Amino acid sequence: MNQTDILQLINCIDEKRPDFEVYWYHWPRDGIFPWEDFEPVAYVFRRSHENLCMVVLRVGWKYKVFDAKDLTYPVAVLFETPQHHPLLRTKYNFRVFDAKAAALTSYDARFVQLQGPLPRLTVEGPPMFRRNIYDEIEKLRAENCRNA
Repeated sequence: MNQTDILQLINCIDEKRPDFEVYWYHWPRDGIFPWEDFEPVAYVFRRSHENLCMVVLRVGWKYKVFDAKDLTYPVAVLFETPQHHPLLRTKYNFRVFDAKAAALTSYDARFVQLQGPLPRLTVEGPPMFRRNIYDEIEKLRAENCRNA
């Protein structure tokens, strides 16, 4: 992500649901596309925000699941490419992640945590990838979080 993208981050909206939270990172445009960009990072819990089970990212309209035991703490995420694809720091990629994060430290980044309206669309993207993100998170939670 370049300096313009960092400075143009509008806000991060924290949407709390009973068994997961979605942080919607919001930019004024999606790379070369002229529409707003909302990138979700979902933290999924075993039961009512007690134990983190997994983190779900949407990268290029495909969902990626990261088990909680594979993450580093505190959880860290970067956004790459002009389309703001998320990259999560794990026990397996921390060296690559840290190198990319170090490259960003030269920028005067502003990080905002504001409440605001939620994205207007939950079903979006190319037709072959259209599905409701909330249904997808619930499905992944049922498949991956035992004792849910």
